[in-house]
Amino acid sequence: MYQVLIVDDEENVRKGIIDAINRDNLGIDAIYEAESGKTALAFMGIHQVDLVITDIRMPEMGGIELIQKIREMNRELPVVVVSGYSDFTYLQAAIHYGVNDYILKPIRPLDLNGVLESAFEQIEKNYIHLDQQTIHREVILCRMVSGTISRQEAREKLENTGVVFRRGKCSACIIHPYEE
Repeated sequence: MYQVLIVDDEENVRKGIIDAINRDNLGIDAIYEAESGKTALAFMGIHQVDLVITDIRMPEMGGIELIQKIREMNRELPVVVVSGYSDFTYLQAAIHYGVNDYILKPIRPLDLNGVLESAFEQIEKNYIHLDQQTIHREVILCRMVSGTISRQEAREKLENTGVVFRRGKCSACIIHPYEE
């Protein structure tokens, strides 16, 4: 189940987005609200969210700055921008920070739900990829411990899964929990 954060300075817009989302079909467990980018960042520091829907223009911290801060945290969090402005500068900035989509207000429920469905499909693909990478790493580490893979081959294969070696040597250790 997914956790969604809606960020917009207008309460009626946030409520309208909530009403437009088809929670059951999309597998959404909870929808949270924030009235600014600053409030959203504080919330995300405490709570896990799977997707952010944000307006562009808000007091304190706007949507573009929020997206920038999310990306600085190295988060590949899906972000959908909703805005009453079709200004090319906003769109260009949103694209630069890798948003999933940009929807103009007034929001059509069919469009919003289609965008969210695509974003959630991408999340699932990323989870599957990460799970496969984790399994692949574990297999390589087990082969290292058992001596069935050379150091060079292990290093190359682990680097392909995102493990970076700072020195020329690598070693592995498997720790079994203590059982009585």
